[in-house]
Amino acid sequence: MANNRYVYQQTTNVSINKNKLLDIASNQALSKKDYRVLLCLFTELNGWSADPLPRAKDPLNYKKIDISKIADVLNLKKKEIKECISTLIEAEIIEEGDSETIQNGYRFLF
Repeated sequence: MANNRYVYQQTTNVSINKNKLLDIASNQALSKKDYRVLLCLFTELNGWSADPLPRAKDPLNYKKIDISKIADVLNLKKKEIKECISTLIEAEIIEEGDSETIQNGYRFLF
């Protein structure tokens, strides 16, 4: 697996920062549903964290997610998925944003 500091997707694997994963695992504010949604998002989204180096360019790697598909996979209502996504945004795990081609997309903040 390639060395990368941020969450990123490969064909069948995902790379996740170990320290951030431990931080998320110890977050008492997240519910079981939040963690289930987060696990689904790990299979879809990439991440990026503002680099302390001023020359690092933001890749704007936002991606649209299909809330209906996640709801079907997890056997939850779309409203519940949206609430979980809001919780993950508040916890600063994911962020919503736009790129040149994507509007209202998401990415991880690590």
